[in-house]
Amino acid sequence: MADDFTENMRRLYEGMAGGYGLDIVSISNASGDASTQIANVEALIAINPDIIILRAVDAEVGDTLVEMIVDAGIPIIVDETKPISNRSYNANVAGNQYVHGHLIGAYLDTYLKENPDVTLNMLYINGGTSDNIRRRMNGILDIVGSSPRFNLIGDELGAWSASTAQEITEAYLTSSPEMNLIACANDEMALGVIETLKSAGKLDDIMVFGVDGSESGQKAVKAGELAGTTLNDVTIAVNIIYDLCQRLAAGEDISGLYTNPEDREIDPKAYILLTPANIDADGTLS
Repeated sequence: MADDFTENMRRLYEGMAGGYGLDIVSISNASGDASTQIANVEALIAINPDIIILRAVDAEVGDTLVEMIVDAGIPIIVDETKPISNRSYNANVAGNQYVHGHLIGAYLDTYLKENPDVTLNMLYINGGTSDNIRRRMNGILDIVGSSPRFNLIGDELGAWSASTAQEITEAYLTSSPEMNLIACANDEMALGVIETLKSAGKLDDIMVFGVDGSESGQKAVKAGELAGTTLNDVTIAVNIIYDLCQRLAAGEDISGLYTNPEDREIDPKAYILLTPANIDADGTLS
């Protein structure tokens, strides 16, 4: 996908490679399409790079892509999206997706304590169906789901699309007038929700949360339109991934770096909740 978050990742990968003495031979974008990503990986394997960094469009195709790359004898680092069952990659640099939800859930828990007469009725718009992505919602529910003043009124699939999120929001504005909270699995969908709420004159009545801390998401937070977004500081993850590239190229054993050895996972611990209370006018944390 070519949203703010993805484009920022591309810029970081390109801009930071030289500092690690790495040359990028190719960066491809499947725009969320699994068949396109398979073709992209086939083309990349034909180039025969020293290492492939893979951010799969979903967990299902991740299994296939990892198998293709490993069969070609090329080391592979998975960025975020963990395959369903294939663990033959060298490392998976992935944050704990529950943390996105925990951060939002903690905010909502405080909100409920400060507003004892309010009941929150939340629509959640998911991006994908994998267990890993759904943890973003489950993290919220782990914190406030048992509260008698919190209701999950909908769990819908927005497929990372702003337009789909808009359609879902329009439907719920009609079917669920009690809705006063919408949380989305990424900023792109949250921004679509905001546009729909603006058109309906409901933005002041419904809190909206996103995930990613994208440039557009941060602007919406500063404008008071987005209640919050969980920033994924990709710079931290890219530094870890490029360090791993150097280690793998040198033949080093990286197993001692795993935070979750069973899944060969390294958690960059790079998430933080941005709200109007902690974001400066220039987009940095206060």
